[in-house]
Amino acid sequence: KSKSVRKTRRYLIDEVRSILTKAQEVRPEMVPYFALASFAGIRPEEMSSQPVKVGDTTFKPNVLTWENIDLKRGEITIPHTVSKTGEMVDTIEDKTIAMPENLVKWLVPYKAEGDVFPFSHSSLARWRREVYKKAKVQSRQDGLRHSCGAFTYFHEGLEVAVDRLRHESPAMLMKTYKGETASLTAKKRKAEGAEYFSIVPVSEKVIQLKRKTA
Repeated sequence: KSKSVRKTRRYLIDEVRSILTKAQEVRPEMVPYFALASFAGIRPEEMSSQPVKVGDTTFKPNVLTWENIDLKRGEITIPHTVSKTGEMVDTIEDKTIAMPENLVKWLVPYKAEGDVFPFSHSSLARWRREVYKKAKVQSRQDGLRHSCGAFTYFHEGLEVAVDRLRHESPAMLMKTYKGETASLTAKKRKAEGAEYFSIVPVSEKVIQLKRKTA
């Protein structure tokens, strides 16, 4: 692998493919989590959060639910009460983003009710390590979200990438992913973007996950 690629914040296409494939094999509970991060840029804290104590009150911050995901319309609505920091928030409005077609294919077999990731935060950390180890991929902080941002930019352009990742401005996104374009021609970026969003599950068999907390 070239040094220029390894210095980027995103994963390689084959690394993302391996993560999703191994999740299907060893931890199907993690597939919606990984798919939403990889292809919609959903943050970890928006899918799983630890209880927060405010004064004498302990509460669980709101997270993304299946009711927020419309597979028929291909849309995800991020509620205004879901926080990227895992803390209690109340922003101005909900945000709806369009899903790429391959993400719908990843989510259909797992469609359920309630939280998208209905397991404990400790389970998330443990299972995530297990999948990365099986995939032989080194975990990177927000690596899948960064991959989504870079490859969306490559494939569909700046405007779509800004909207999907919910960045405040195009300038912020360009600052974040400037290094991703340094060694790639426009033709190469377009080709890699198309390949990335062609990653689909081998099987679309419906998966019934056991809901548990640990």
